[in-house]
Amino acid sequence: METWFVLRRRGAGFDPDAPVEGQPDWEGHAACMIRLAKAGHLLFSGPYGDREGALLIFRAENEAQVEAWVAEDPWTDNAVLVTERIARWDVRIGRLPGV
Repeated sequence: METWFVLRRRGAGFDPDAPVEGQPDWEGHAACMIRLAKAGHLLFSGPYGDREGALLIFRAENEAQVEAWVAEDPWTDNAVLVTERIARWDVRIGRLPGV
């Protein structure tokens, strides 16, 4: 298993006047993130900056697996967030849970 980061940014479906919990299909997005975390795939996730986007940290065998998990998020289909980058991350200092 390798560690991967996903950098996502606001998409056309993001409502800048609404809080994170007020974005379209918040419930579906939250359920997806919780399911991935409980399965041990998603280690960390959350918005960065002034809700400019989100950073997600995954444990996966390969990039295709990460892409598939990100595609399951309703916020991908409705363009609340769009993926800017997926890359393998070599953690040099610190420890991630389950690693």
